[in-house]
Amino acid sequence: MNIFIKKHNICVFILILIFVFITANQAYAGEPRIVKAGALIPGSGIWSEKGKEQAAVIKLAVEQINFYLAKSDIKLELVIKDSESNPDTIASKMQDLKREDVDVVIGPFTSAEAEEAVKFANENDMLLISPSSTAPTLALDDNLIRLAPNDNHQSRAMAMLLERDGIEVVIPVYMDDVYGKGLFNALSDNFTGREQTVSNGIAFDPSAPDYDIILQTMETEIRNSGTETAAVYLVSTAFQAVSLFNKIPEHSDLLQVNWYASDSYTGSEVLLNDKIAAKAATLTNLTGLTFSVHDIYFYIYSWLIMQMVEDEIGAKPLPTVLATWDALWLTAETFRNVTTNDFAEFKEKLISMSTDYFGAYGFGGLDKNGDKVEARYNIKSVEGDTENGLEWKVTGNYIDPHYWKQSLIRSFKDRSVEKEGTVNIGALLDLSGFLSAQGKINRKVLDLASNHINRYLSSKGSGMKLAVETHDTIADPEVAQENAQLLNSKGAKVIVGPLSSSETAGVGKVIKETGQSVISPSSTTPSLALDDDNIMRLVSTDIHQGKAIAELMTIQGIKTVFVVCRDDIYGNDLLNAFDNEFAGDIKFIIRYEPSQKRFNSLIKKLNAEVKRAGVRENGNSTAVLAIGFGEVIDMFKHFYNKSPLAKVRWYGTDGIALNSELINNKKVAAMAEAVSFTTSVYDLNALGLFLPQMETMNFFLESTIGEEVSAFTANMYDALWIAALGYERAGSLQPEPDKLWVNLNGAANWTYGMSTPLFLDANSDRADATYGFYTVRKDKRNYIWKLVATHRNTGFSTSGISIIVASGNQ
Repeated sequence: MNIFIKKHNICVFILILIFVFITANQAYAGEPRIVKAGALIPGSGIWSEKGKEQAAVIKLAVEQINFYLAKSDIKLELVIKDSESNPDTIASKMQDLKREDVDVVIGPFTSAEAEEAVKFANENDMLLISPSSTAPTLALDDNLIRLAPNDNHQSRAMAMLLERDGIEVVIPVYMDDVYGKGLFNALSDNFTGREQTVSNGIAFDPSAPDYDIILQTMETEIRNSGTETAAVYLVSTAFQAVSLFNKIPEHSDLLQVNWYASDSYTGSEVLLNDKIAAKAATLTNLTGLTFSVHDIYFYIYSWLIMQMVEDEIGAKPLPTVLATWDALWLTAETFRNVTTNDFAEFKEKLISMSTDYFGAYGFGGLDKNGDKVEARYNIKSVEGDTENGLEWKVTGNYIDPHYWKQSLIRSFKDRSVEKEGTVNIGALLDLSGFLSAQGKINRKVLDLASNHINRYLSSKGSGMKLAVETHDTIADPEVAQENAQLLNSKGAKVIVGPLSSSETAGVGKVIKETGQSVISPSSTTPSLALDDDNIMRLVSTDIHQGKAIAELMTIQGIKTVFVVCRDDIYGNDLLNAFDNEFAGDIKFIIRYEPSQKRFNSLIKKLNAEVKRAGVRENGNSTAVLAIGFGEVIDMFKHFYNKSPLAKVRWYGTDGIALNSELINNKKVAAMAEAVSFTTSVYDLNALGLFLPQMETMNFFLESTIGEEVSAFTANMYDALWIAALGYERAGSLQPEPDKLWVNLNGAANWTYGMSTPLFLDANSDRADATYGFYTVRKDKRNYIWKLVATHRNTGFSTSGISIIVASGNQ
């Protein structure tokens, strides 16, 4: 699916709403449980620019959400009302929603509207989830939840920005409503000092501004303050800013001072599309704050949502669409986890789930008043010229003290490769060997990622373009090595893949000589954890997996283990890691060659050893650990219910975990269920977070590949992004190998990917270790992989083994 089909004809607001309503009401087979929510959008009036953006993001989100909810036999129905940008009509709109049995409302989007809406919500047990209301006076313990930080943070950031720029006197011009007054008062509190002052300000009626009076008052203020260290702070809508700039006389003192913008229109293309206003913006060095998308870390998912909305409306949206996206997903996931119609339960559940939500705008944690804790702002300035084009450029950011010892504001230059050209990236995938199923999935993922990345580069005005050349390794280390050298001859200095550790080891023998770098999404063997091998691995090493398996076995009472192990670097290293951690007795080890096709004699030998150990007496404390890939399926075909091997518990590793071929073979699946076959795998579920980005990838890919996206799949998507961002950080199409390697590591460590933060350790392997344990269970007529336990050891959370569902011989 190509999500970036350009729409040259922008649909009007009402047509988008009709589409959403129809989409949400389409019939689903099986009559799913209907959950209903409302949305108050400013489809008309002074905030209609935002309304168009919000309608577009809702349309996109609802489609993906219902794709996700369908797996739980649930459908989200959305009832949308136009708030008209008018606080006076909000009460009637809320009444309309209540009459339609709506208790949860996305919106309102402005503080003035939210101030009125929450009065009705508090009295009628309705919950408001506003993506962009920020007035500090609304930070109360009530039925208004705000997925945006309140404006005490924005005012603190603006005060620091003004001080950095040497401004001594600031003249606020602001909307005379709860939003504008809130920013004015908060700025006065944060900026006023011995040599810094905020004037009495110029308030205007947001519904009918008298621009002539505003300008006359502003000119008087500027003359009294002087133009050298004075500045204007304009709090308005984008349309109001354009109208004001259009009325400024050509030689006015107002064009001799710096202007600063509130988040309500910073980044808006409405201003840039008006020639007079755009020229005035450049003359006044117009600079403002907006919710951050690219700050210390680059959020791939945030960029993706912004680009989707831009393609829908034909213009760059403001980052508030990210909070709307999160509001919808958080609401949908709460509905999925609450089965009653109790309002208090829903509210409590949503607030608690927000702590474990990581979406388009980062962590969703709320403070005691239901406002977003995390506060991040980008500093944007209007740059360029009217002839060659103007744009809002990110020139810095503000970091919230909640995560830092003190408030931090900094400047930086957005990086991009100016020289035009194509960067060749190599991909080494198994397309015909024992990992071919995963290889074919990853090839589709790379197609998706390269499309997204080239759109990203183009949107930044970068001259660089990415091209991916894929070669089949057939899961053979020597073939992988030969293909790496072939890719080098074609100029591919970065390789994504291979998938297995043995292939990665093979490639590792030549890349130092060729000056290439490797980013593997799934290689885990500890012996490749080296600090100078130019191999980056986006999953933690099997030292952690071995420990996790040993811990689970101990919890489940296993004291004796028989091991059947693939005789290669993957199998032997993982066995050693397990052996170092397991407190019980490893009774017997049988190894097999990776090329082995028949397992009848192996199973007979293993069966005899288990029988000799006395299964009848020790069955509950005895287990078999199978360290291998798809060949484990063939092992299950060679023993039956009366076999001693069927009387002990079986464990497996990430090579066989979540294998669809195993559960689709009913005979094998039945045996796997009978022995409580439990497998470990690197798994984002173990983070304990709800990650809508994974569901977005499922939406893009599941119809094509026929199964859900795994964490390894997300790693492959991220790997290609790291390659592109590494070149971008290096600032060249042909950087020196050492410089490129350093910048690839920098890109990984400062990127939040689809697989969440990509923090690396000293060996350029993923530092966070998160594992899910899945067992085979029968669900209705089919067999499934059921998550039964997790193991988490990360930089921000360590929980060890957490049992989700008791199973088997526990």
